[in-house]
Amino acid sequence: MEVRRVSRAAGEGSRSVSQNVSRQARPVRAASLEREERRERAREAQAGKFGLGHKKTRRSAIVYLFEDIAEGFVRAKNWCVKNYRTSIPAAICLVLVIVVACILVRNFRMQSASVSGNTEDTVQEYPLEQDAHEEVNSFFQRYYEAIGYGDVETYASMRSYTDDEERIRIQKKANYIDYYQNLSCYTKPGPVENSYLVYVYYEVKFRGIHTPAPGLNTFFLCTDEAGEMYVFSDKLDKNVKDYMRRITTQQDVKDLFNRVKVTYDDTVASDKELEEFLSTLAQNLKDEVTLALRDLEAENQSVENGDGNEADADPTPTPEEPEPTPEVEPEPQTDMVMTTNRVNVRSSASPEATKLGTVAAGTRFTRYESLENGWSRIDYEGSEAYIKTEYLQVIEETIGKVRALNSVNIRASASEDATKLGTVGAGTVLDLIENQENGWSRILFNGSTAYVKTEFLDIENMTE
Repeated sequence: MEVRRVSRAAGEGSRSVSQNVSRQARPVRAASLEREERRERAREAQAGKFGLGHKKTRRSAIVYLFEDIAEGFVRAKNWCVKNYRTSIPAAICLVLVIVVACILVRNFRMQSASVSGNTEDTVQEYPLEQDAHEEVNSFFQRYYEAIGYGDVETYASMRSYTDDEERIRIQKKANYIDYYQNLSCYTKPGPVENSYLVYVYYEVKFRGIHTPAPGLNTFFLCTDEAGEMYVFSDKLDKNVKDYMRRITTQQDVKDLFNRVKVTYDDTVASDKELEEFLSTLAQNLKDEVTLALRDLEAENQSVENGDGNEADADPTPTPEEPEPTPEVEPEPQTDMVMTTNRVNVRSSASPEATKLGTVAAGTRFTRYESLENGWSRIDYEGSEAYIKTEYLQVIEETIGKVRALNSVNIRASASEDATKLGTVGAGTVLDLIENQENGWSRILFNGSTAYVKTEFLDIENMTE
C-alpha cells in the first residue's frame, strides 16, 4: 500500500511539473505566432493587397474580395438578428422600393418603344403613284372642268363644304380661265380608310394669254358611305395635318414639288405677258370677291327687310276679283345669241354630259332658255343642246339704260312664278330691250335676256 501511494504521488508530481512547463510554454508560442502574423502583415502592406507585388503573397485579390463579401454578410446577419424588430420592416421596404423602381423603368422603356413604333407606322412611306387610279383621275377631270366653267353647283357637290366666299371666288376666277389641260394625279394612301392624298398637276390656259401656266394642288380625297368620292374641305384635325405634313416631307413628294416649281419658273420666265398677268391675278380676284361679298350682304339685308319681292311692293290690299281669271301659260322666250369664245356643246346642262361638238367664237344660235344653273338651252343642228351661258352674248340691240327704283327680283320669263335669276339693288343700271304691255320689261342680265316688273324701273328717265 505504501508503495502504491508513493508511486501515485510520483505520477502526480510529474504531471504537475509537465503542466507547469506547458503553461510556461504557451506565452512563448503565442508571442511567436503574433510575431509571425506581424511579419506577414508587414510583407502584405509592403507588397500591396491589390498591387503589383501581390503575387508574392499567399492570397490573391479574388480571395480577399470573397472574404470581404463573406465578412459583410456575417456582419449584416448579426446586425439583423440583433435588431430584428427594425431590420425586417426595413428590408421589406427596400424590396418594395426596388420592385417599384424596376416596374417604372420597364413601363418607361415600353412607352418609349411604343411611341417610336407608332411614329414609324404613321409615316410609313408608300411609293408616289402617277395616274394609278382611274376613278381619281376621272373625279379631278370633272372637278377642274367645273372650276374652268365656273360651275359652282357641281364644284360644291364635290366638296364637303363650300362657303359663299369660295363660291364667288370660283365664279370670278372662271372669267379669267379658258380651260385646264394635261392633268395628272399623283397619289399616296390617306390617313383613313378609302382616302388618298392627291397631288394634281395641271396646266391652265388664261384668256388672252398664249402660254399655259403649270401648277400643283394638294387634296385630301375621301369616300362617303355610298362610295362617292369628295374633297374634304372642312377644317382638318391635328392628326390629319401631321400626317399630311409628314407625307409632304417624303423625298418623292419633295422631288415632285421641285420639278413643278422648276417648270413653273421656266414657263413664267419665257412669257413676260404671262408673268405680268400672274403678278396681278391674285389681287384682282381678292378685290372682286370682296366687292361681290358686300353686294351679297346688302341683298340679303334688303330681302330680310322685305324688299325684292314684287308681292310686297304695294302695301295696300288687292281687292278680290269676283271670278278668277284663268292662268295663261307664258309663251317661251327665244333670242339670238353668239358665242364669245371657243366653247363645247353638251347634250345636257352638265360638264359631265356628252360633248356634241366644239364651236368657235362668233357662232350664232337660237336660245330657248337661260337656266338658273348657268347653262343655256339652244338649237344645235336641229336638236336641243346646252352651252355655258357665260360664253354667250345676246344679239339684240337695247333701246336704252334704266335704273332700278328698288331692290327687285330678275326672272327668266315674264311671270312672278318664273325662275328667279337673281336680285339687283336700288340704283342698279340695266340694259332695256323692250318695255312690254303686260307690265314686264325685257332686259339684258349677265349677258342673257331676262325680265323684271316695269313698275320697279325708272322708265321715264331712261338714257341712251
